[in-house]
Amino acid sequence: MTSNTLPEYCIASLPSTGEAIKITRGESGYRPLGMQDVDALNAEIGVTVPQREAMFAGSMFGWHVPAADPRTYNDDGSLNRKGLEAVREES
Repeated sequence: MTSNTLPEYCIASLPSTGEAIKITRGESGYRPLGMQDVDALNAEIGVTVPQREAMFAGSMFGWHVPAADPRTYNDDGSLNRKGLEAVREES
């Protein structure tokens, strides 16, 4: 994963509650933001769905894992197997 492919921070939804959370690049965990429109907030700061998904994975599993690279996701946030394989080969 290269840090220049990820924004400084993004907004995601906490799966258990739907609450908006702020994820900061390179940090573990998140900061709760309450109930807000995640898609609108990310659109304002220019964060794509693949970036959001990669940052969510990085905050939970470490920033070194292939899932922390936005190339491993399709535009809808689903797994991109070809992208995942490419990231794995680079590691």
